[in-house]
Order: sequence, then structure tokens, then C-alpha cells
Amino acid sequence: MVRKELKNLAEKLEETLNLISKNPDIFQVSEFKKDVRRVVVLKFNTIYYRLNNNQIEILSFFSNRQDPKKIKL
Repeated sequence: MVRKELKNLAEKLEETLNLISKNPDIFQVSEFKKDVRRVVVLKFNTIYYRLNNNQIEILSFFSNRQDPKKIKL
């Protein structure tokens, strides 16, 4: 069961990163900072990223089961 979940996460993560690389502005702006965007990968995981000198920086891979106050960007 765990392997299936990890495989699903890996596939969804790869799909999401491909979308970000093709169109970095596709996902919504974070409520924390204007230059940071967020995308929910699966219902329990969110990626926070920003565009910096035409490069995409992954700032955080956050578990949504945690307290949102713990997000460090």
C-alpha cells in the first residue's frame, strides 16, 4: 500500500513540476508572499516556489497536515 502511495506521489510530483517548468505563472500566488506561488500536489502536499532570474526555485514541499504557521519560505 505504501509503495502505491509513493509511486502516485512521485508521478503527481513529476507532472506538477513539468507544468511549473512550462508555465511558472499557472498556479496561484501564495497568501504569504507575492513573489511566491503555491500548488497542491496531492491533498496532503503543497509546493511553494518562485521564479528567480528565469529559474524556478522550490522553496518548500509542505505537508498540509502540519500547522500552516510552520511554513518557512
